[in-house]
Amino acid sequence: MNINKFSTLTACIILSTYCATSVYAKAPESCFQSEFDYLIYEKNGDKAPTIPTEKQIQHFIDLYGEESVRANHPLWFHGPARRKEIIINVKSSVANKMITLDASESKTPSGKIQFAWGDPFKPVSTDSHISSEGGDKPGSGSVPLTVKDPVCESSKSINATYTVQ
Repeated sequence: MNINKFSTLTACIILSTYCATSVYAKAPESCFQSEFDYLIYEKNGDKAPTIPTEKQIQHFIDLYGEESVRANHPLWFHGPARRKEIIINVKSSVANKMITLDASESKTPSGKIQFAWGDPFKPVSTDSHISSEGGDKPGSGSVPLTVKDPVCESSKSINATYTVQ
């Protein structure tokens, strides 16, 4: 094998490795409740870290004491990485026979937000609010709402309710 073929092969391997790692998008640290949660995520993804069985952990506690084991092996007691929560805040109002549901005060960990009213795969609306006629008769109802954080790749769904007096 001559040096040119070796250099070309090496360059291709390096380039393909770089592309493979750059295409894989990981959630940023801002998506997690703590730096420790982010470190768990970097190592294990969204799965729980591998830990000893309860019997093995109890053996270590019996030998070294619970305080020492908790201090030296925090992963054993933590579980999977905990993500920050999406907070959905919906206000409903009725005016001029129009029912309006407004979710614009909802918050996501990254600050980037997407809305899907109705079916999340075929939403009726992707705005932060939705309005409909029908506010002339007393009653109540609900509309499914999914709020997504595209950066953290997380979502939360609720049924946004309204009442007409």
